[in-house]
Amino acid sequence: MDDQERAQLIRQGNREFNAGNVRVAARIFESAGYKDGLIRVGDHFYKKQQPLIAYGFYRKGGETKKIQSLQYSFALALKMWLMEDETPADEKNTGAVVNSSEKNPPPKSGVVAPQLGRDKYRKD
Repeated sequence: MDDQERAQLIRQGNREFNAGNVRVAARIFESAGYKDGLIRVGDHFYKKQQPLIAYGFYRKGGETKKIQSLQYSFALALKMWLMEDETPADEKNTGAVVNSSEKNPPPKSGVVAPQLGRDKYRKD
């Protein structure tokens, strides 16, 4: 594909994106190798609270800072989720009830979990 064909595809992708046909635009941006367009598609999905989809487009666009930020958020959300189900070793092995004040509950951060759709599972 020469530069003129690529520019034409990018313009078509921009028109589709602006018309709200984001998935069509994404396919066009990908075929044209237009990383800025793929990052814009990622931003669109991130704003729609769909970070996993956004993550894929950020990877295709090479947006390192946003990829690292989402990886951190995913890891934190997973850690919080795993901590919710944590049972102290004494209860597992002996059946003894451990004072609930000894448990370390997950932080009440409301920033990461709602973005990942986990807010309905939180026990605040």
